[in-house]
Amino acid sequence: MQIGLINAVPSAMAAIAMVMWARHSDKTKERTRHVVSACLLASTGFVLAGWAQSLPLAIAALVMANMGISSCKPPIWSIPSLFLSGPAAAVLAAINSIGNLGGFAGPALIGLLKSNTGSFSIALYCVAGMLVVSTILTLSIEVRRCRDAAKLELTHSTK
Repeated sequence: MQIGLINAVPSAMAAIAMVMWARHSDKTKERTRHVVSACLLASTGFVLAGWAQSLPLAIAALVMANMGISSCKPPIWSIPSLFLSGPAAAVLAAINSIGNLGGFAGPALIGLLKSNTGSFSIALYCVAGMLVVSTILTLSIEVRRCRDAAKLELTHSTK
């Protein structure tokens, strides 16, 4: 009974955080900051989970990681519509397919690293690193989108 309750805590907290995060993202109409902050929260949680030497710290770290992973999903699906026009179903399908590949590759990589090192720590640090890469890619999309918008505005203002 106790193990089941402890196991439910990260998911329950993540569900609450995801709804609150998505509502705030919708209210502010700001997507990139919400995706980036959620990815960084998850990355921090995975680093702390790899470093944790006690059960309470490990649970708190996993709560952070789960909250971040769950909270980045709703706003990230709004980002493609900011720069895609026309029928974007093919692009969204490609994004979904790549995400599904990650659902296979992530656990496989974690298992491989655990088998080769005897510890989950390196695997958790690797996942944290991938979340940092996701953060950088999300920021680069926003920078490019803002640059393109500025060029378009400059073009319209000079005509």
